Amino acid sequence: MELQTIRTRQETTMRDASEYLHTLYSNYGPRRALIEDPEVNSNARILVLAPHQDDPIIGCGGTMCKLARKGAHVKVLYMTDSSYESNIGPSCGLVPMVQKEAEESLATLRCFESEHLDLPILALRCDSNNKRRLYRAIDYYSPDIMFVPSLQDMHPDNMMTGLLAAHALREYDGRLTLYSYEVWGGLFPNTMVEITEVMDDKIAAIKARRSQVKLVDGERRLREANSFRLSATQPERYCEPFLRQEREDFVIMAARLGAYDLIDSG
Repeated sequence: MELQTIRTRQETTMRDASEYLHTLYSNYGPRRALIEDPEVNSNARILVLAPHQDDPIIGCGGTMCKLARKGAHVKVLYMTDSSYESNIGPSCGLVPMVQKEAEESLATLRCFESEHLDLPILALRCDSNNKRRLYRAIDYYSPDIMFVPSLQDMHPDNMMTGLLAAHALREYDGRLTLYSYEVWGGLFPNTMVEITEVMDDKIAAIKARRSQVKLVDGERRLREANSFRLSATQPERYCEPFLRQEREDFVIMAARLGAYDLIDSG
């Protein structure tokens, strides 16, 4: 393909994506989102894609706990093997979480199964090999609901996890509902899950990261991030925001954002 053709295609994709994001911003947001729990039963299978070991706690830990309490089976698929100094920002230094601490955190949320793809941290690639590995993991587990980082998340590993999910689900033919969650922002939510009753469990899960406790006041950050009040007189409530979509809608959104132009040919 000639260079000018490539540039024209990229410019068109960026323009279309910008217009699409503006539409999302206009129609979604915390004040417009419905507060409702995902519908599950004791046979439900939940898969959480986590770029780093603390991401599922921060982004959807309360919801994981609520679903597990209802009898759903929750599994976390770690894309990489580290978590990070989340008191500063997505470009800060990395600090590995002790494996025992990660397992304890998940157990606090009533999640007792996890798997590691062990992909390189801060070098996660949306290539054919990684897509195949993720597709096999999804196909083997056959989830009813999947939690995935937002495609607009600021951290490159989080965004790349969303892109890999989009590519894998483009070929996946199972029925599946997705909940995109946020760690570093960029989410346009259309639903929120109230987690007030399990907020203590979520805080306990983040406090299990004893090797990182000197780096971040996890409880303060979680309370600030999940606080939800419609008025100053309303009792304290906590919610986790999500963009809820069926698999087909998630795939279409990725296409509108130009995700399928980014994959490696290797």
